[in-house]
Amino acid sequence: MNAVADKLTSIEWLGQQMRAKTANYEISQKDTNLSPVTWEDRCGAIVSIEDKATKAYCEILVWGDYRDNTMAYNILHLHLAAVLYEALAKDVQRIRFDLKSFAFKVAKMALFFNLRGFCGIKSEDKLKFFGITEIRMRTYREHYAYLENMVEIILSDMRDEIDYYVDIYRKSLNKA
Repeated sequence: MNAVADKLTSIEWLGQQMRAKTANYEISQKDTNLSPVTWEDRCGAIVSIEDKATKAYCEILVWGDYRDNTMAYNILHLHLAAVLYEALAKDVQRIRFDLKSFAFKVAKMALFFNLRGFCGIKSEDKLKFFGITEIRMRTYREHYAYLENMVEIILSDMRDEIDYYVDIYRKSLNKA
């Protein structure tokens, strides 16, 4: 591979030929006699990811489609909600509200803000926007704010897993 392609992150490499294109009028020559990597090859890198939720997250990152009505978004959201529900079921002794519904809403909120990179929004406003009315703001801040951090850690681990699988795939393409 050339030096520029080696410096790209896995997500940048995957997205090179996968997004909308603009006209390129520069004359380019191949520096080797190898066939160039096509978008089909890049799709193969996504397919090589074993975990369904991680694959969905990769699709979201590559195509930049953050709408909450896509199948990839739904798969990732449901996975995060299940993980949060499992953590809540272990930690919460006195249940005064539906934990599944609460985990679902918190996962949606954390995923939304993680993908879009919003910051500086008050927690109270975030809870209102996502319809989390089961608890008061103070209770959320003191006892449940860690759930947002859990989502951040899970997504970070997924990005590492994506890098791992794509790196292996890229190396296998170089050998072929």
